[in-house]
Amino acid sequence: MLVAALAGVLAGGAMTFRYAIRAGQASVERSLQAQLVSAEQRLKMRLESEAQRRRHEKLEESYGKLMGWFFELDMVVDSVWIGIHSADQEVIEETRVTLDKWPWVTLKPPQYVASTQQYWSVAVRDLVDKFYGDTVDFVRFAQIVIRSGDDLKDGDDVKDRAMEKVWEGRGKSRESIAKIREQAGVELVHPDRDLWQSAR
Repeated sequence: MLVAALAGVLAGGAMTFRYAIRAGQASVERSLQAQLVSAEQRLKMRLESEAQRRRHEKLEESYGKLMGWFFELDMVVDSVWIGIHSADQEVIEETRVTLDKWPWVTLKPPQYVASTQQYWSVAVRDLVDKFYGDTVDFVRFAQIVIRSGDDLKDGDDVKDRAMEKVWEGRGKSRESIAKIREQAGVELVHPDRDLWQSAR
């Protein structure tokens, strides 16, 4: 009887011990699983943060190059405006050459800009296209001014009207450049904003 009781106690203790071990193992497994999930989430957040930082650096580099190029284009627009008012034949000829090569050379992004175009947002691309369009009349009427200086049968009225149109075109072109700068600045300051919409 004592042996049977002792055997029962030992059997109960063994079952309790096994249950405690299993419960402990389950608790350890749950804890390890929670730690694994937490570590994965931290790693994912760190990788996303690093990717976002790299994207922002690329955007800064790209827009820095774009702004450098548009500074040069702004200067070219001003040089045309100055050139059509000049009496110096050398300056007039330089202006004529600039106008003749405008769409194929002047408006062609240089390599240092073209290599980072893929980082531009749709809004910036739209504004760059608008600038191209805004220069069409500017160039056309500047060419008329230069031709009217060559052709004596064209009166001063033709030249004066063309000058007014060049002035308007210059203003539109500079306004377009200002909008591009503004849009690029907004995108750099607010990188999380949805920037893939047209700014028009």
